Amino acid sequence: MCPTSPADNPPDLAETKRVDQGDSPAGRFRELIERRRSQTSLAQALLVTLIAALVTAPVALLVSFVDFRPSEKSAIVWLVALVPTIEEILKLAGMMLLIKLRPWLITGGWQFPIAAILSALAFATVENFLYLEIYAAHYSPADLAELASYRWTVCVIVHIGCSIIASMGMLRVWDHHIKSRQPAQLWRALTMLTLAIVVHGAYNWWSVN
Repeated sequence: MCPTSPADNPPDLAETKRVDQGDSPAGRFRELIERRRSQTSLAQALLVTLIAALVTAPVALLVSFVDFRPSEKSAIVWLVALVPTIEEILKLAGMMLLIKLRPWLITGGWQFPIAAILSALAFATVENFLYLEIYAAHYSPADLAELASYRWTVCVIVHIGCSIIASMGMLRVWDHHIKSRQPAQLWRALTMLTLAIVVHGAYNWWSVN
C-alpha cells in the first residue's frame, strides 16, 4: 500500500470548527458572552435597561443648558447643530456602553427602543420643569399654561421620536452583533443617529424662526 499524502486525509471538519470557534480566544469569549447572556434574567435586563436609560439623561440636559452663546450666529449653530448632536448621542450612551462593555446584559433588541423612550421621557420631564420655572416670571398665567401644554405634548413627542429613530441604529448594531457573533460595531448606528440629529436640529430651527 502506497503512503498517503496529507491531501488524502482531510482534517475532521467538526474538529476544525471546534478549534476555530471554541478553542481560540475569540471563540472562548463568544461562548462566555452567550453563556452569561443565557443566565441573564428578564428582571436583570429590565434593571440595566432602566439604569442605562437614566444615567446619561441628566448629563445631556446639563450640556444643553450651557450658555455658549457669544453671538446670534453662534447661538443658532449651538441650538441647531451642537445641542441636538450632544443630546441624541448622550441619550443612547448608556446602551452604547452596555453593548460594548457588558453585552451579555442585553438579551434582546427590545431593550434599545425601551431605553430610548425612557431616556427621552426623563430628559423631557426635567427639561420642561426647568424651562417652565425659568419662564414663570416672564409669562402671564394664561400664557404659561399654553406654553406648558405645548412643551408637555410637542416637545415630549419630538424627544421621544428622535430617540426612537436613533435607537433603530442601535438595533442594526445589535442585529450584526448577534448574527456575526462579533463585538458590537457602533459605527453601524451612525446613519440613524445622524437622521435623529437632523430631525431634532430641524425642529429647533423651526422653533426659533
